[in-house]
Amino acid sequence: MKKNKKLVVIVSVLLLGIGISLAYFLGKTLFTGDGATTKGTVATLNGATFTIEGELKFNDESIYPGHKTVSIIVGTATGDNVLIPYNIIWTGNNGLNTDLKYTVYKSSDKKEVNATCEKKTKVRNGKQYLNEDCNISDLSGLEKVNEGTIGKKTESTEVYVANEEFITATNPSTKVYYYVIIEYPNLDNDQYPDDIGKNFNGTLSAKLSEATADITITTIYQQQEDKNYKEVETIPDTKDYVLNEKSSTCTNSATPTWSNGLIVENLNKTGTECELYFDKKKTAEEVLADLGLQKSQTGCPTENNREVTVTGVEASQKLICSTQDDDGESYYFRGTTDNNWIKFGQTSNSQDIWWRIIRINGDGTIRLIYAGEGTSPTGNGANALNSIAYHPTYNDNTYVGYYYGTTGGKDFSKTHSNTTASNIATQTNTWFSNTTNLNETAQLNHIDENAGFCNNRQISDTAQKWWTSEGTSNRGTGSVYTAYKGWYNTFQTNGSWRTDVNYASLKCSSSADNFEENADYNRDYYTWENHAKRGNQKLKQPVGQITVDEVILAGGFGGQANSGYWLNVEHEYWTMSPWSMYTNGNAYVFGVYNNGYLDRSDVHNTNFGVRPVINLKADTSFTFTNPDQPKGTTTNPYIVN
Repeated sequence: MKKNKKLVVIVSVLLLGIGISLAYFLGKTLFTGDGATTKGTVATLNGATFTIEGELKFNDESIYPGHKTVSIIVGTATGDNVLIPYNIIWTGNNGLNTDLKYTVYKSSDKKEVNATCEKKTKVRNGKQYLNEDCNISDLSGLEKVNEGTIGKKTESTEVYVANEEFITATNPSTKVYYYVIIEYPNLDNDQYPDDIGKNFNGTLSAKLSEATADITITTIYQQQEDKNYKEVETIPDTKDYVLNEKSSTCTNSATPTWSNGLIVENLNKTGTECELYFDKKKTAEEVLADLGLQKSQTGCPTENNREVTVTGVEASQKLICSTQDDDGESYYFRGTTDNNWIKFGQTSNSQDIWWRIIRINGDGTIRLIYAGEGTSPTGNGANALNSIAYHPTYNDNTYVGYYYGTTGGKDFSKTHSNTTASNIATQTNTWFSNTTNLNETAQLNHIDENAGFCNNRQISDTAQKWWTSEGTSNRGTGSVYTAYKGWYNTFQTNGSWRTDVNYASLKCSSSADNFEENADYNRDYYTWENHAKRGNQKLKQPVGQITVDEVILAGGFGGQANSGYWLNVEHEYWTMSPWSMYTNGNAYVFGVYNNGYLDRSDVHNTNFGVRPVINLKADTSFTFTNPDQPKGTTTNPYIVN
């Protein structure tokens, strides 16, 4: 821990005039340093870290008794939902002959807290008294957590700025703000002679405390079929139930949330009691009904008849169809549908972000694709972000990965080990984090933590045999010719493009049962780092790209133009589905071309744009500009409530 410069108290005598006695406090004090500063991680617990940054400052010039300063200390907790008990301690020396008073407040949001002081002078019984009246601004909404004194003439003394506090370490990080008011008190004795030239200095640190949160769940309510609640003894299975965070409450101003277990935020003392309400999760069909929509009765591919050709996707077909994904029955939008528009979030320059619903996932979450910014959904004129290479390097199988591994090797697992973000993943994360408000709490609360994105890198033996007589050893590694599953889903055995949807699949696993234990699924199903309960948990942000199978089911077909289906926009854009490591030494990924033309492209092509994809929670509610008009249109979109 870096210690600060010694803070020296200096008093210079002020002569007031002949015949007037020396004042009880003559002159001024001059502070030329900081009382305590710190930067760095100082407490760790179960892989989580708690960092404090700031200073205990008392460095104003020309102060009189009664002077006050305000210091801010910022605590940052980062980790996988770990509850950290801690103390913040000032350790230092107060060489003054005067006790310094301190008062500590805190908040979960940063506030502008300042001290404004006015110097006062008065003469009584021939003596001049100098002091300051100070006002502290904007203490409203702050919680007072501590007060006391820093004793006079003390060395290596410890002052607990914050004592037995709690914070939940999350990712993104949780922050807490402490405001420390230090006062040089105005006493009824001469403070001048004993304080001149004395020192005040120290350091700040954070230490784990032995305090326990002592959280008690007093009552658990479970939603019944009639939507009413019944008191139960145990927390229901969270595969079928979700915590109702609006209805659930805790004492001590703490708030309950759920992510891989109960999280109680804003803890500041022991003995917290919580009352929890659990709602039954909605099925995909229920979510579809909540949107005021229903599955189309005719025109859709079915399990028994999936021979739907390009010519079958006519301008008049506005379909909602269904097929199985890894979580159940998924409902997807097909054809020229125009009732799947959503407005959610804003850019850094306060432009609305427009989306379109790709499908209702099997778990009821709502999958969206970026569709523009501005007052209208085509406000940016392209419906896609700037054109970039999927990856600037192209001569290895690893580069078909949304995240990739090592190059030049012969180990498939290392080649596709998801250690480094691809160019498109990096650009998508940057857009999400730096140019939108989607990473703020109000928006993140609507984005599902577990719904992910499939970068299917399963090898297709059948496609490999059609295509090349090369051996099958070391496929998927180095520059070895390799055909991936997307190839098989889009090409026929004669090498021509498929004209049906028989092989398009929304499943990311190669096994119908126990998909979460499937190696392909856990490698290729991209989910949010430190938040998701399943998948590979590699994403820095909960955002990905569309798949080639989703494009096919929406109405796109390989090698053929189809400008009529809704995923066709003015800009070519990437999917995240690999095609192959081709014989020309290039890695290929699928993209959507102009006029809806679906084809592969080498990964270093810079003509393709980016259309980020996110997943909203199943219980997301919406408002409308015109509630009585048809919903989901460009003039009456679903607006996240």
